[in-house]
Amino acid sequence: DQAKEVVEIIDDVMQQVRKIARNIRPRILDEFGLIPAIETHIADITRGTDIKYDFSKGVLSVNIDPSHSIEVFRIFQEACTNIFRHANASLISVRINSIKDSYVLEIEDNGCGIKETNVSKLKSLGLLGMQERARVFSGKLEINGTEGKGTLVKLTFPMKTITT
Repeated sequence: DQAKEVVEIIDDVMQQVRKIARNIRPRILDEFGLIPAIETHIADITRGTDIKYDFSKGVLSVNIDPSHSIEVFRIFQEACTNIFRHANASLISVRINSIKDSYVLEIEDNGCGIKETNVSKLKSLGLLGMQERARVFSGKLEINGTEGKGTLVKLTFPMKTITT
């Protein structure tokens, strides 16, 4: 009985380790790219909630350095986490487009709206982390909220064609 219990505990721990590993660098990001990773993540986190989402894709793929794709994905994750924790939103709109030589990723909610003082002071480690991640790949992050109407997180980052 004790051996069976130990095996069950080990199985539970292994499942948790696998989940953590998937969250560190989602396999879908490497296998299918940034757009499918974003779409899968937003579908997963809104499943079973009252929050709806829409995803508008003006580009079919995003060609950037793989080390930068994880940074973009993490910014997206943090924006979503902030929506769930603070926004009291019922809709998340995600848009990705290209403009000239850049990509633009927008994450917008219809929640309570982040206060300008919270954005400008960057008290939050999450917001500070998003800014730092954007700088890694010469991205520009803008966060604008309108009280009672929601928040828009806009990430603009340079295109880079991957050559082999």
